[in-house]
Amino acid sequence: MAIEIATSTYPMDKTEPVFQQFGNVMYEKLTEGGYSYLIMANFSSKESALDFLQKVVKPRAEKARLIQFDEGNRKVIRD
Repeated sequence: MAIEIATSTYPMDKTEPVFQQFGNVMYEKLTEGGYSYLIMANFSSKESALDFLQKVVKPRAEKARLIQFDEGNRKVIRD
């Protein structure tokens, strides 16, 4: 699972606030165009991931959402 903290139609500069608020931000170039900026995490359950999303991430990145990767395919778990 991953938490998508931002999306952009262009590559974001490392000086953007999102990179200052979260450590180890990775990006993925989306097949439909644009970029997804993610923090990867190992959670023991979907519930613990959602709890972290709501309590820690959403206050700093309002549009964050939980993403699951299954055999290379992205699936939004929760907006």
